[in-house]
Amino acid sequence: MAKKTNQQKRTILEIGKDGEFWKVICEFLEESIERIEVDKTEALEALTDIPAEQFKVKLLVLEARKQLIEDMKRYPENLVTYLSERKPVSENYDPYFKSL
Repeated sequence: MAKKTNQQKRTILEIGKDGEFWKVICEFLEESIERIEVDKTEALEALTDIPAEQFKVKLLVLEARKQLIEDMKRYPENLVTYLSERKPVSENYDPYFKSL
C-alpha cells in the first residue's frame, strides 16, 4: 500500500467525520459523558459518606474523564488541523545536511 500524502489523509478524515461510523462513536461518547454527569451527581449526594480529600479526588477524576472524552470527539478535527499545519518532512535525515 502506497503512503498517503497529508492532503489525502485530510480528505479521508473530513469525509469520515461526517460518516455514520463516526456518528455512532460520538453517540457512545455522549452516553459516557452523561454517565459521568450522573456519577458526579451521585457523588454530590453522597458528600457526607466520604472524606473531603477523597471527594475532591473523585470529582477531579470524573472531570478529567469527561474532558478526555470530549477531546476524543474532536479528534478528527484535531488531526485535520495538525495535518494542515504540518510542514513536509525532509527526506534527508543527515544531521549535517543543510538545505539551500
